[in-house]
Amino acid sequence: MPATDKKVIIFGAGMHGQQTLKMLGYEKVAYFLDNNAAKYGTFCNGKEIVGFDKIEANKDKYHFVIVSQYISSMKQDLAAHGISDFEVFRNYLFSYYETPELVFNPIVLIDITNACTERCSNCTRFCGNHKKPFFMDFETFKRAVDSMEGFPGLVALIGGEPTLHPEFERFMEYLQTRYPRQDRQKR
Repeated sequence: MPATDKKVIIFGAGMHGQQTLKMLGYEKVAYFLDNNAAKYGTFCNGKEIVGFDKIEANKDKYHFVIVSQYISSMKQDLAAHGISDFEVFRNYLFSYYETPELVFNPIVLIDITNACTERCSNCTRFCGNHKKPFFMDFETFKRAVDSMEGFPGLVALIGGEPTLHPEFERFMEYLQTRYPRQDRQKR
């Protein structure tokens, strides 16, 4: 928690920023700061979302709290605007992993089947123990892949054993058209 008498501006109006507002208390927070101009002038949990232009003249009156997965770039943004009174709010309850910073889960798993050649007693999904296995249809798979357009992380196929899916090769070919090899190597 910030140890300051200044009003706080939360940099990041996403889920973690909203949780931070609840923890700090409504009265302690002046605004949400965000880099998305489409959000400027809108409200999040009753607090206005602003850009740097709105707070530039009075920036020294505020203490800034970064609450986002984009910590490095947000620190650079603050420094570029001459803001040094800030901290990174680290709360492990908001993180996906136990790390000193909030992190982004970079993996989406698409479960295409529960068919499996094994019957492992410790399988939490009971793969291989079904009378009739589930196989995702191709249209559902396409919708799942297409819904992730612009997703910067890794997309993987899982199952019991995904290669047992009768259309596995077709699924992989479609996935590769949406996420070409050069894109995967950049991630």
